[in-house]
Amino acid sequence: MNDVNDVKIGMVAASAFAFVADGKNGLRVLQIVSPEDDPLFSGFSPRPKPKLIANYKTDGPALAISKGIDRDRAVDESGNQLAAFGRRGARPLNKAEAESLYMIDGRVFTVSDAPGTPIHVAGARNGSGSGASAGEKVSWLDRAAAALRTFAQNLLTLLGSLLAT
Repeated sequence: MNDVNDVKIGMVAASAFAFVADGKNGLRVLQIVSPEDDPLFSGFSPRPKPKLIANYKTDGPALAISKGIDRDRAVDESGNQLAAFGRRGARPLNKAEAESLYMIDGRVFTVSDAPGTPIHVAGARNGSGSGASAGEKVSWLDRAAAALRTFAQNLLTLLGSLLAT
């Protein structure tokens, strides 16, 4: 590495990694510490043994590495909370709340990279609430209306449960 501009350190399980923006050489990933490489790993300060494990040649010089979020998963695949949040009252989204971000009436929607292209709802049909037939494109206005209906239903459910307690 002879053109380093930026380094970010990250951990996955018991291994530490360095993500390096190595200028004209591109992006490089080094494994810094790993239980497989060091039998004395289980200690407070394991000795680093950097090893280049990946290299990606970028179109231009790699100048910076963005910082990832500290916790990328606050819940597991079943919706069980994995991490405590730092703000009072904060919690992860439940399954229904998460699905409302990428589904219309229980069907996944997709978008195109082409500006002005409407949203596509896979398998949608008339009467589904989205106004689309099978495979038909859905306008952003229909998507917004469906999202607003879902939000209102969730809000009413939440208010009802709060008033019941």
